Amino acid sequence: NDGSLEDNEELYVAATIKGTKGDKLIVITADGKERVVAKDSYWYCNPPILEGTDDLTSLSHMHEPAVLHNLRFRYQRNQIYSKSGPILIAVNPYQYLPMYSDELLAAYCGESARQLPPHVYAIGDQAF
Repeated sequence: NDGSLEDNEELYVAATIKGTKGDKLIVITADGKERVVAKDSYWYCNPPILEGTDDLTSLSHMHEPAVLHNLRFRYQRNQIYSKSGPILIAVNPYQYLPMYSDELLAAYCGESARQLPPHVYAIGDQAF
C-alpha cells in the first residue's frame, strides 16, 4: 500500500497506509509522521518493475505523483528523455551528456529506432 500524499513543502511525500478511520486513511509518511487524510488525496505507487519505464503510458497508475517520480528516477540516471505515447518529454540535465553523436544519429534512423529508448533523434526520424 505504498503511495504519495500532497505536501505543502515537497509537493508530494511518500506514505504507507496504516489503516482507515471512517472514510479517511491513516498513513505513515516517509519521515515517520502519522496523518489522517481523505482517500482521494492518497496516490498509489506503481509496482517496482515499472519504475524508470521509458514510456509513461505503461504505468499502472498514471497520475501526477507517479509521472514526476518516474521522470525523477530516470533523470537521476541521466536518462533525460521519456515518452508518453508519441510525445517526447525532455528534462534539462544542466550538464553535458554524451548523447548526440553521428553513431547515435545513425542508430535512430529507420525501423530500428522503435526498439531504442526515447530520444530527440527518434522524433526527427519519425517526422520524415
